Amino acid sequence: VAIALLAGLWAALAWAARPVRAGAAAGLGLGLAVGLKFTAAVFAPGLALAVALLVWPGGFGAVIRAGLAFAGAGLAGFLAAWGWWGAVLWAHFGNPLYPLAGRFFANPWAVTIDPQDIRFFPHSLLQWLFYPAWWVLGRSFTVSEESLRDPRFLIAGMAGAAALAVLGWRGTPRHGDARAGRAALAIWVFALVGYVCWLLVFSILRYAIVIEVLTGILLWTALAALAPPRRAGLRALLLLVGMVAATKPLGWGRIGYAQDLIQGTVPRLPAHALVLVEGRPIGYVLPWLARPGQRFVRIDLYPLAPAERAVLAARLAAGDPAFLLSTRKGADLQGPALLPAWHLRIAAAGCRAIASPVQRGIVVCRLEGEGALGHVGADQARQTARP
Repeated sequence: VAIALLAGLWAALAWAARPVRAGAAAGLGLGLAVGLKFTAAVFAPGLALAVALLVWPGGFGAVIRAGLAFAGAGLAGFLAAWGWWGAVLWAHFGNPLYPLAGRFFANPWAVTIDPQDIRFFPHSLLQWLFYPAWWVLGRSFTVSEESLRDPRFLIAGMAGAAALAVLGWRGTPRHGDARAGRAALAIWVFALVGYVCWLLVFSILRYAIVIEVLTGILLWTALAALAPPRRAGLRALLLLVGMVAATKPLGWGRIGYAQDLIQGTVPRLPAHALVLVEGRPIGYVLPWLARPGQRFVRIDLYPLAPAERAVLAARLAAGDPAFLLSTRKGADLQGPALLPAWHLRIAAAGCRAIASPVQRGIVVCRLEGEGALGHVGADQARQTARP
């Protein structure tokens, strides 16, 4: 995602004298990025403004031409990255954006979800204004699930604020030419507008990787505006050493390349087994269990769509063996909320542990019971379930 966005920005900088090329290159990079992951859309305003600033010497007409090329290439890039998968989703669920936008694509598979994760938003006005200052404290659930200490945003922002204050007092930078200054300003516009949009919509650090990559350039351009290149280089080196010493990177629980995420043997589930999944993180276990004909269904995140409920009812009514893959422990293991509604229970002595170097408490349990899904009968399930 970051590579596509940065490639578009780089091409726009290189073709600033050619508005159509600059707009098309930036739009194509944005469209590809959004097609790969929708969260990249928050950088569209910043990239559009950066392109407009780059082509502005050509006049208002140049901005219009660049804008049209930006929009057209952006749509083409999105279709190139998302089009095939969107068609697959449309064929299966009647919604090219499934599971998002269910209210606009009414069908039995539609689910009503709010995909926004609000756990990482700032909690006070001071944090909204100076959030990067809180990232250097090394606490978890600030802008990421794991604890981290990342001073790059804070130092780049402080250098930019100092450069803006000095330039406002001095008038113009003493070093560099106008073209280089416009390019640096465009990068700053992209980063600042992108940061504000990211902060308002997500505040999740991994979605801001494109700005992370640019923090070194932002710091250097700010220092270059304040001092001659030699002195700016020395200051940048000292700041780099300080940042490296202060940084605590994210680990994400990853393991070495010679290790496996699953250790030892895993239970061999029968063909056509129905496996209900709950707990996080746990998806990485599925490839070790999966066999042809099995179905894995997540039961703890969002309400199941009517069509999905019908499919489960049909599989249970047909007598398919059912299992629960869970990260619950002890007494909590007996209480998954949906099991009683389906008249299912964990079989006595029916659980086996799955060992992993990154997580404890993973179990797969055999389920038993009547196999009925609440008020949805087997005959109705067979009629409404899609193959």
